[in-house]
Order: sequence, then C-alpha cells, then structure tokens
Amino acid sequence: MKKLLLPAILFFLALILTIPISAAETGVVTATVTPKVISVTVSPTTISYGTVQLGKNDVSPTPDTEVIVTNNGTVNEKLSIKGANASALVGGVTYTWILSSSTTGENLFMHKRAMSPYESWSALSTGYVQFVASESPAGSRNLKFTISMPTTITGEAGQYSTTITVLAEEA
Repeated sequence: MKKLLLPAILFFLALILTIPISAAETGVVTATVTPKVISVTVSPTTISYGTVQLGKNDVSPTPDTEVIVTNNGTVNEKLSIKGANASALVGGVTYTWILSSSTTGENLFMHKRAMSPYESWSALSTGYVQFVASESPAGSRNLKFTISMPTTITGEAGQYSTTITVLAEEA
C-alpha cells in the first residue's frame, strides 16, 4: 500500500504544480452624460412705454430698454417670438386692443421689434415667428421694441398691458 500512496501523492503534487494560478484584474469605464436642456431667459422682464398719445407711431420705452434673450440650455436653440392683444381692466370692464402686424386703427395697435444693431424693425403677430435660426448655449441676442398706438379707441382710457413671448426649440 505504501507503494501506491507515494505515486498518488507525487501525481497530485505534479498536477497542482502544473495548474496555472491566476489573479483577477479589473478595468474601469467612466461614463458621462449631459442632459439635453432647452431653456431661454429674458431680461428685463418688463418694459414701460409710459403715457403715449393715440395715433403716435414707433414709440420706444422710457427709458429705451434693451431686452437680452439668452440661450440658457445645453444645445443650440431656434428662437421665435410672438406678441399678444393688449387689455385694460377699467371699472370692472376689460377693454381690448387688437395686435396688428400691418396697420394701426380703431382699437388696433402695432408692436415691433429689432435685433442689435437695430436697423430692421419687424412687426410682432399673435403667432410665433422665428428670429434666430441657431443660438449656441450661453449665447444671447439683444432686442428693442416700439409700439404704434391705435388711432382711436372705443373703450375707456386706462393702463393697457400686453405680452411678448420668446419660444426656444432645439435647432
């Protein structure tokens, strides 16, 4: 039996010594992601034309306000703009002026905008109109506005308000 035990032990030792011993090794992959954010800011958020005579055209705000539109997102953005009708609440009754893109008249007013260097003025309408095809992230555009007053009004005099909305979409 001793004769069989020694060869068996030698066989197992030879087997153990010939089996390769390996150590584990790892590799690391770092993954990053930037979220797609579409965002626009405007500053300042209010402008005032003050008291303006009916029939006056192309009146600038007082003081002459420059509105800065900034791409606050992470992708290039297409920028569009629209205006709105103006309204006033006087004595519990709401009076409205209609925004026109071509003329002023009875209860009709125009709102125009120009982009720096302010050489070309475009009338706002109640539908979005693109004014920048592609603005890069953190890029900005400077705008100025004018108003052309109705020639006459059928409602009461009061402080009328309107809005200008800027829409950002991925370019």
